[in-house]
Parts: sequence; structure tokens; C-alpha cells
Amino acid sequence: MKSTVLSSLFAASVLACLAPGASAQTRPAATPPASQSQQKPQPQQAPTQKPATRPATSSTSSEVRQAATSVERDLGIFRDWVNDKIDRAETGARRDLPRVMDEFDYQSKRIDKAVDSLSAQGKREYGNLKSRYHNWESEQRRLQEGASQPRTAQQAQTEMLGENVNLAAARATEMHDLYGRFIDYVRVNRREWDEEDWAVASNVLTKLNTRYEKVREQIPMEERLRIRSWQAEFRTLEKAKQTKKALDE
Repeated sequence: MKSTVLSSLFAASVLACLAPGASAQTRPAATPPASQSQQKPQPQQAPTQKPATRPATSSTSSEVRQAATSVERDLGIFRDWVNDKIDRAETGARRDLPRVMDEFDYQSKRIDKAVDSLSAQGKREYGNLKSRYHNWESEQRRLQEGASQPRTAQQAQTEMLGENVNLAAARATEMHDLYGRFIDYVRVNRREWDEEDWAVASNVLTKLNTRYEKVREQIPMEERLRIRSWQAEFRTLEKAKQTKKALDE
């Protein structure tokens, strides 16, 4: 009986020692935190590729187009200018010849700087315009030199004004009469004049105008108005002669 009890106690002790290990073996594995269990490995992102950089567009073509447009515009202005000067009355143009020559130099130099931007047709036109102008200028110089010769000019002046007058010393009281004689002579003789005759008459008128400007304030207003009308009449007759010549050619 005593041995049986001891056996039972021994068995119970053994079971008690074995119980914690068994419970440890049967205990479920600890559940990781929700944040850890739900965290998924992030997919590796491909390296961001920068868009291919386009090569900078060259501004050369744009500059070339702008240069071509500019020189074509200058050529158009030059064309109108040459045509205007050549179509003007010859003697009127000669009075302004120094200024006209300066204008030609200014405009032609602008085009010369960019002449390579002109088309083949534009270059031909530009060359033709320059040739026309140079021929016209040479003719103006020839006529001007002939009209400015002292003997020829003095003879023409005496004939047109009816007396040998020193216009540089003419008095204000004489100007109205001198202009009247001059325009009367022009009206009567102009139909028979050639270019050189018109050049001589223009030279006389230039001298009259120069003296008139110096004594104008001493001339009565009524006479001044009449003198101005005669000045305009001469320019009109001169222009009409030039227009007729152009139509006859």
C-alpha cells in the first residue's frame, strides 16, 4: 500500500515537470504585429529616364530669312527712289543733284551690305537700277556743266531778262519786274527748247531765287505772292516738257 502511494506521487511529480514543456510546445507561434505582417516588399522602381534633350534649333535660318526680307524691302524703296528721280524734270533734279547723290550713296550702301541675301532676279534688278541711276547722273552733270559756263549763262540771262543785270545786287523793288520778264520769255520760247535750253533757264531762275530770299522781307506781300506763282509755273512747264519727252520715247 505504501509503495503504491509513493509510485503515484512520483508519477505526479514527473507529469508536473513535463507539463510546462508540453504547454510550450503546443503554444501557437506569436503573431507578428499587423503592420509587419501587412508590409509587403516594395517593387524596385526603374530609374527615371529624362526625356531626350532636343538639340537647340539653330537661329541661322531665321536670321537669313530676316536678312532677305530686309534687303528686299530696301530694294523696293531703292527702286521707287530711282524711278522718282529719273522721272523728275531734268533741271529740277540738277538743282538738287548734291543731295540726290548723297541719298543714292546711303541707300545703295545699305543694300550692298546684304546683297548676297537677294535672289538672282533681285541682284539683276539692283544692278540695272544702279546703271540707270549712274547714266542719269552723268547726263545731269553734263547739262549742269554746260549751263554753268559763265559766258553761256550770262548771255542767256541777258536775253531772258532783257538787260544785263547783276542779280546778286538786284534791289527788292526790281525783283517783281525781273521775275515777270523771265516768265514771259519762258512762255514764248519754251516750245522750241531742248534740254540744254531748259538747263540754262533753270540756272537763271536759281539766281533769281537766291536774290529773292535775301530781299523777300522788303517786297510787298502782293508781289511776293505773284512771284511764288511764277516760280511754280516754271516748275510746272518744266515738268510738262519732261513728261512729253518720256511719252515720245
